[in-house]
Amino acid sequence: MVADTQACLSKGLSASIEEMSTTRNTPRPEPGIRNKASKLVNWPLVPLRISLFLFFGGLACLVLFLPLHMREVGLSESHSRVISTVAPLLSILGPLIVGPASDRLGKHKQVLLTSCLLLGAACYCLLLAVPLTSENNHFQESTLNKAPQVQLRCESHLSKIVQERCSTHCPHWSDDRAWEVHIKNCKYDCGEKGEPSKTPVTSTTTPHSDYDDDDYKQPNFEGSISLTETDESNNNFDAIIKETPMPPTLCFNGSISKGSPVCNMMDPSFNLTVNISLPDVVTKDDTCEYPLSNIKLGYENDTFASLYCRGDCVVKCSLRSSLWEWAPGGQQVCPAHLPSTDPQVTFWSYLLARSVADIFPVAALPLADTMVVVLSSVHNSDVGRELSFGALGAAVITPLVSVLVHYEITPWQNTPSALPILVFAMLSLLAALVLSWVKLPSVWYSRRMELGERPSVKVTNPGEAVVLLFVLLLLGIFWGALETYFPWFLKDMYKLEFWQMGLTVTFGLFLTMPLLWNAETLIDYCGFTNIFIATFAFYIIRFIGYGFLEAAWPALVCEIFEVFTLCLMWVTAVIYTRNLTAKHITATSQAFIVLAHFCLGRFLGTLVASTVLNVTSATGPWDFFKGCSVAAAVAGWLYFCIYYCCVRPGCGRKKNSQGSQLSAEATTTNGSYTPLRIYKGNDQAAGRF
Repeated sequence: MVADTQACLSKGLSASIEEMSTTRNTPRPEPGIRNKASKLVNWPLVPLRISLFLFFGGLACLVLFLPLHMREVGLSESHSRVISTVAPLLSILGPLIVGPASDRLGKHKQVLLTSCLLLGAACYCLLLAVPLTSENNHFQESTLNKAPQVQLRCESHLSKIVQERCSTHCPHWSDDRAWEVHIKNCKYDCGEKGEPSKTPVTSTTTPHSDYDDDDYKQPNFEGSISLTETDESNNNFDAIIKETPMPPTLCFNGSISKGSPVCNMMDPSFNLTVNISLPDVVTKDDTCEYPLSNIKLGYENDTFASLYCRGDCVVKCSLRSSLWEWAPGGQQVCPAHLPSTDPQVTFWSYLLARSVADIFPVAALPLADTMVVVLSSVHNSDVGRELSFGALGAAVITPLVSVLVHYEITPWQNTPSALPILVFAMLSLLAALVLSWVKLPSVWYSRRMELGERPSVKVTNPGEAVVLLFVLLLLGIFWGALETYFPWFLKDMYKLEFWQMGLTVTFGLFLTMPLLWNAETLIDYCGFTNIFIATFAFYIIRFIGYGFLEAAWPALVCEIFEVFTLCLMWVTAVIYTRNLTAKHITATSQAFIVLAHFCLGRFLGTLVASTVLNVTSATGPWDFFKGCSVAAAVAGWLYFCIYYCCVRPGCGRKKNSQGSQLSAEATTTNGSYTPLRIYKGNDQAAGRF
């Protein structure tokens, strides 16, 4: 029995090794053949593409609006910088844990990814519960602006429009131009006078029957009406009428053609349109008051001299008009008022929630990259082609959410940037749901793990791997220094609205789809190293543009280069890492590049930016951008020298020394094909598993 078991195990092991050998000896199709074989709609990859679209769309909303949300809750600039620096440092725990755990779980990778998405959605929702603070020193320049509160105040002898005073001078319309105003939601404000007058009742007599003759009675009519019950019900009805307040009534007086006033009972659903002119203004400490005169009703052709309200109580109505958008001196806006809370409570609660929440998106990112690598290889697709759907989600969802924030279509009026956080949570839940339809093939992970043997960690070239991590660390520093506080720059320096800020993401990802769709062909042609060197060059262009172009739209053209500094760079890093490491440590290797760029690099970049901007706060960020352009030039030149002078010659000598031995042992079942990676003339690896 033991012998049979050993024979079966040996037979299974031999078959597994033979199958793995056959898989390795399968030639890699040429790019043209692969592109012809692949289709736009690759049905096994549709759930993955939808998940990437949703996840990266929500993630882009977070990157853009989280810095603004910290200001809106009342955090000071120093507190916001501390949170922005500490959060990426603690997020290192995410890739460190999920990378090795995912490789050990094997085919259960998507369960771990689903857990990260759900936990990330839950933890970011904790930011919505952070208490607000409103200390004056907690605002450099408030991002919260709102229209002034305006209402109609109508009394028994006069009426006026009362506007919240937001500046030193009240806007004054000196001309006689008529403005259309919509009056609605009128309510009584009696103060200490008690309740408003009740509806007058004209008659309280009890109805009675005038027909007592038996001829008017129906002989077969079984039912009867009790006059006593009718009297009681009418008495109750009269009592209800007596207790019902009369709706506010607006009366227009002083018409030339009409001797009597024209009155309108303002029911809650009634909307009255009038045309008014405001030639006079009375400036008070907190308000601006405009007495009403020359009022024209929307349904009347006459002009009335005054407006008054019946009763002893004041009637207050809400107004809607474009009048204050065209006020002399510019549109009228007021700073929003936040409830007062202890700033330390707000700071520590936000720091705790943000530090925990940031762990899960960076933990989900290497798992998503791993699934892209796995499924694109199995279903004859490209890594860049699949990740382009994530970039498309960021380019589409972010401007849509920005429009909602701009028009305050949000349940949080004091913190409109909380809406993108909720959108991220909802999109993460949808992505986790769609992810359940993704089928991860079991042939990808190491079969030796199934048989109980522990596979050895294999890195094709440790020197290249170390240099790759160092380059990603440098690029992460530049990305963190720019993107962490870039929403502040857009709001403070370029004075952009929310919807315009959303368009910056679309500008940055405008060329993403066509470029990433053929990213592997481009990388095969250019080589990994040259792509990274070009990334440093594009960072130089971006920083120079921000440093010297102080106008908004010319500077925002530099956002187009984000397709090279982030999208193409990241696809190159994912493919390069795939080629450098063995199949059974794919998730671990992807976790290390996420850790280098989005965790440690972002932490160092944010730390440098916080320190420099704190010193140069008086002169603005222009000198900081110029310094970053010089640093990017030095880093790019340093990487060029290290790779082409040290790493590449060493790799070439190693390959040449092994060439004769590999040629002698290259006996395969595929004719003259040898199972080696295809190298370009510059010795750049372009192979796939």
